[in-house]
Amino acid sequence: MSAMTIRRELGAFLRAARAQLTPADLGLDAYGSRRVRGLRREEVAAVSGVGLSWYTWLEQGRVNASRQVLDALASTLRLGEQQHRHVLALGGFQPGVGESADSARLSALLDEWSRSPALLLDHRFDVHAVNEVYDAVWPPDLEAGKGTNLLLAMATESGWRDVLVDERNVLYELFLRFRAQADLHPTDPRAHEVLRTLRNSRPDLARYWECRDVRDSGTWPVVATDGSGGRLRFDFTLLRTEGTSGSLLVQVPGDDETREWVRERTPSDEARSARRL
Repeated sequence: MSAMTIRRELGAFLRAARAQLTPADLGLDAYGSRRVRGLRREEVAAVSGVGLSWYTWLEQGRVNASRQVLDALASTLRLGEQQHRHVLALGGFQPGVGESADSARLSALLDEWSRSPALLLDHRFDVHAVNEVYDAVWPPDLEAGKGTNLLLAMATESGWRDVLVDERNVLYELFLRFRAQADLHPTDPRAHEVLRTLRNSRPDLARYWECRDVRDSGTWPVVATDGSGGRLRFDFTLLRTEGTSGSLLVQVPGDDETREWVRERTPSDEARSARRL
């Protein structure tokens, strides 16, 4: 991908962050009429200690920025830790993720989760593998075969809508993690296809798809139905490994009832070992 393309992604992220703040957030007095929401470029530039023309060029993707400047902008724009890391990554100050993931290492890690559903995803959130527990826990119509895009499946398939109690929040949290990885591959046609399909198939969530916020990892709670009126509680955790473009999405049971429900449906360690002999 070209340096210009990455710089444009950085500029788009900075513009979106600027739009979320007001002068009062920075302790500034508001002046003049404002045709659009958020801070003016000159306000961000002044507080960050950079020139207005240079900051304008930065948002337009025309110049590179030092780490010191990006740190200053992150402070001015009140970016959280994950958003700050994302800005640094777009600026080239964190190790980039390789296009080819260390699949063997990640797959071995996937197999170790013997009591929690887990999936191996690439940066597009296409599924590369699932463990046995995933297949045992989720209904057959929610199977995630190789090549299935998990984000699209959850957003467009009725089975997921029926199972997820707070579908919109689950999709939002998953999308923020997709955005964090897709932004680092701005010329990937598959990532653009996923985003285009989300916009076309779920216009009711347009404000999510246009959101420039990110989360690069972390855990969020998910509540699902068990098919008989009960509730299952999971902690979804996205784990990224250094130097690869892959990640593991682990769905850890969040309470004793869910843990027991999963245990009853998964093969024992002895049965699993016997199948491998």
